[in-house]
Amino acid sequence: MNPEQRALSITGNTIYHLIFAQAGSLSKAFLEYIMNSVDAGATEIQLTLGKKEFTYSDNGCGITTREEVEKYFDVFGFDHATEEELAKGRTYGQFGIGRAQMWAFARTLWRSGRISMNVDIKARGLNYEFQEDCDAITGMTITGTFYEPMNESSVINTVSELTELALYAPIPVIVNGARISKDPTQEKWTVETDDAWILIKDTKATLDVYNQGIHVRSYNHWNVGVGGVVVTKPGRALKLNMARTDILTSQCDLWASIRKFLVKTTKERVERSARLTDQDLDTLAFATVNRSADWETLKKARYIRDVSGRGLTLDDLCHRAAEGIIITVADKEGSPYADRAHQRRIALVLSRRTLSRFHVDSVTALIEIFKGYLGTFGPGDYTQQSHLRALNNAKIFDDLHQAAPDLRGHYDLTPAPKLTPDEKAVLYALTKVNGPVRQLAHQSNPKPTGVYTRTRQLRAGDSDVAQAWTNSSTLIAFRRDTLKWPRQTGLSGMMRLVCLLLHEYQHDAGSIGSDLHDTDFYRRMHDTVIESPELHRIGIRAFRKYVAYCKAHNIKLLRLPIASLDDLDLEAAALGVDANEEDLSDVGEFHAALEQPVDQQPQAS
Repeated sequence: MNPEQRALSITGNTIYHLIFAQAGSLSKAFLEYIMNSVDAGATEIQLTLGKKEFTYSDNGCGITTREEVEKYFDVFGFDHATEEELAKGRTYGQFGIGRAQMWAFARTLWRSGRISMNVDIKARGLNYEFQEDCDAITGMTITGTFYEPMNESSVINTVSELTELALYAPIPVIVNGARISKDPTQEKWTVETDDAWILIKDTKATLDVYNQGIHVRSYNHWNVGVGGVVVTKPGRALKLNMARTDILTSQCDLWASIRKFLVKTTKERVERSARLTDQDLDTLAFATVNRSADWETLKKARYIRDVSGRGLTLDDLCHRAAEGIIITVADKEGSPYADRAHQRRIALVLSRRTLSRFHVDSVTALIEIFKGYLGTFGPGDYTQQSHLRALNNAKIFDDLHQAAPDLRGHYDLTPAPKLTPDEKAVLYALTKVNGPVRQLAHQSNPKPTGVYTRTRQLRAGDSDVAQAWTNSSTLIAFRRDTLKWPRQTGLSGMMRLVCLLLHEYQHDAGSIGSDLHDTDFYRRMHDTVIESPELHRIGIRAFRKYVAYCKAHNIKLLRLPIASLDDLDLEAAALGVDANEEDLSDVGEFHAALEQPVDQQPQAS
């Protein structure tokens, strides 16, 4: 018996679900209209977009006969490979389903020639109203009423997104009276090839790719080597997926050619650049991860950064490993402890930014990437094989404190002459509220032994483990970077320092060498910070003293501290804070006291 020939089909319910499944955003739906207009031979597009409705029109050939309606409107999907379709010279149409995206957002009335098509899939499903005796119009006009009205911000965002998507459309696109598309032939490009216009921008984090003027996707710069814009020329179409949101890279010879040019450009820039940009570093890291990096480039490129900001080549890293030097990573960005271990040459301490650049979270994983890359070379590549052996035997620590355990816990006071004027201004302000903060601490924890009877001297210093510390009797020291808070964030920064001062006064024993706090400690801190209005008054007074000191010593205030002053007088008056904070008659005494040495060891109260 001969086999029976049968045809596959698709149900109407599947089409209905396809409409909603492919609907991305409203701007994408309008973009489908724009591409259809270009394919229809239009020379201009007009879109009026409001909160409840829109009107879209072009001057293309439209759909003017019943035969065209049956062929191009009623049927989803069609074969563009026929001679008839090729003769139409379509620029974008591939699948014959894009027009339906808008149907997920709005009921639409299509008008072309003497024909109208009224589609409302939420009310009538896949059935629509058809007429062919209407007043004649040219081109195509589509009016739509949204199922869900938009607010003003949604309208603005839709226009903004559509502008990006249709930025280089081959014909003028006018939205709400303003043209959103640009003529690529009138723009400035880094290079123009037979295939594309290319703009390379070192400061741009993405490479935006436009297929014949219509946006496809944005690649991270590290993925393609550069940031900027690529616009393929008319007639030079990229092979795209059905949603037109990505390039079919394995099938697209045009993209392969463009990508080859971008890689070549990146390599040339890296080779001639005295200082690599963040984009260059990210690109080299990505190329190492996917094992496509050129060895001669990596030999010269200092794309592995240590905590001091110095760059190392992969060659350098492998030589350090061969010398038996410990390789580890900073515990956090700006860590004094990491810098100390690195400067004393206890270990090669890499920056955490280096790990994130390679998309790993440990040094072990980073070294595995380098080993994987070096493993791609053959036995005859003696340098690479030697480096691979060095990494296989490297001393690697993912925990900095395990790599340099003897460094943990330094508390160094900074001599007064080494403090900046701004640091002295902050210390002076804190000194002026030192007594009131001590009294607050005493109220929350009245000790019969008189722990709080002495106001402690305030100093600045450096520590790898503490923002502030105390010996519980004569000294409270602030890490120098905390003294930047008022300058950086104004009153809120000063309030943080006042709370930090209160924190140290709450310690019954010295906080040097210990970060432990019991439940009673946290209760006292909570009650004082949350329930005491006096703490806020103290913060305002300290900030006013800081500002007065800066003015008297010609220390320029930044934007945020100045902004904090705007409503400070009103707030101070409401809280009963003395507005006269200009008296700096005791500054000389403060400077003299700051010069006196302080013993960090605890003393009897």
